[in-house]
Amino acid sequence: MSGGTPFSSNGQELFTDNNPASVKLKTGNSTIGKVTFDSLPAGTNYIGDVALRSGSYNNIIGKMAIAEPTSGSTAAVGNLTVASDGNNTFVNTIYSSAYQQGFNGSTWDRWRNNVPMVVLPTAKRTASINTPLVTNHNAKGMIVYFNVTAKTTAASPTVTLKLRTSSPNGEAQMHYLASFDITNVGIGAYSAIIYPGSTGGTTLDSFVKAVIGIPVPRIFDIQVIHNADITDLTYSLSCSFIL
Repeated sequence: MSGGTPFSSNGQELFTDNNPASVKLKTGNSTIGKVTFDSLPAGTNYIGDVALRSGSYNNIIGKMAIAEPTSGSTAAVGNLTVASDGNNTFVNTIYSSAYQQGFNGSTWDRWRNNVPMVVLPTAKRTASINTPLVTNHNAKGMIVYFNVTAKTTAASPTVTLKLRTSSPNGEAQMHYLASFDITNVGIGAYSAIIYPGSTGGTTLDSFVKAVIGIPVPRIFDIQVIHNADITDLTYSLSCSFIL
């Protein structure tokens, strides 16, 4: 049987290095997938290779491989500190990752952690302003920070911050959900806590101007209204989303 396909005594084909197994998934006459088992190339430590390819086999759609570190490395596989953040990427690490996504009605968004966002950068302003529209991906609430770094000498500015949203039907009209006032504005970081069911308390810092017990909508903006005694005011506005 030298040079031919090997068979067992009961007529079943035997798979060897010279006669490797090949499994193909087909629809009609087009190959849509292939699984191959190959001997290990010299000098490498690949344990297995699973690849899904297009019919021409030129475009690899997916691949899985487990490999040891480069030759001469003495580091152990899995060299990560699991009790800390900000780990580097190690060439000798075996990764297993899962990524959450949330459906937004038409496509999928990455799932977010508690994240900050600057919606108005620091600048000197002399008139009321609206922030750009902000997308809240999956947070229930947020802390709004109004950080004042300069103002007109001897002035006692008063501003109002208003949270607005629009209905999902795409109408241009914005609807007010909540607001809070900051009177006699000085230098410092004022804030408001917005979270479903939250209430104020007697231990709040004097710079915490409101605790509002509502959820944060998917799309919103914040209106900063200059009410009184403002020649110029330098400030920024940011949000810290809370799951």
